[in-house]
Amino acid sequence: MARYFIRWVDVAEDAYYKLPPKQQKAVDKRMDQIAENPRDGSNYDKTTDRWTTTADNGTIMIVFALHNETLRITILRLF
Repeated sequence: MARYFIRWVDVAEDAYYKLPPKQQKAVDKRMDQIAENPRDGSNYDKTTDRWTTTADNGTIMIVFALHNETLRITILRLF
């Protein structure tokens, strides 16, 4: 499987930089996994056409859009 390119919207990027370093590393690890296989460990919401997953043992929720045609993932939010 091809590796996806990940881009971040400003709101998600700002939230990432506000996380403590330990949690940033957990998000980084999950981003590597998502880039390899975005569906593995993620849930799809057909109503919003968005995907969700978690990092740091479920303490951080990540919302993203998946663009299969261009092999891109857009990180929309971190909670």
